[in-house]
Amino acid sequence: MARGAQSTVKALGQGPTDPLAQKSLTLPALDAFLAFARADGTLAERLRQPLELEELLALGRSHGFELEAEDVLAAQQREEASLSAAELQQRAGTDARKLRSFIPG
Repeated sequence: MARGAQSTVKALGQGPTDPLAQKSLTLPALDAFLAFARADGTLAERLRQPLELEELLALGRSHGFELEAEDVLAAQQREEASLSAAELQQRAGTDARKLRSFIPG
C-alpha cells in the first residue's frame, strides 16, 4: 500500500436520498471496516497477508464498505505520524532490506 490524502467513504446500500450517503466519513469508515475484520477470524487472517491496494478495496466492498484508495493512504500517513523517529528509522531499514533483496545486483 502507498501513502496519500483523504476521501469520502460510505457504507454500501445507502441511497442518494439518505443524508449519510453524502456525508464525508473518510477514516472512521476505514477504521470501522478494520474493526469488523478483526472480529471475523477468516477476514482478519486475510488482512495479515500482503495485499495490493485494489485487493483491499475490493475486500472491503465485498463486506459492505465503500472504501477509497485515498482513505487507505491517509490511514498510513496517520499511522506514520504517530511513530517516533527511532520507529521510523527502523521501518525504513526494514523496507530498504526488502528492496535490496528485490533489486538484482
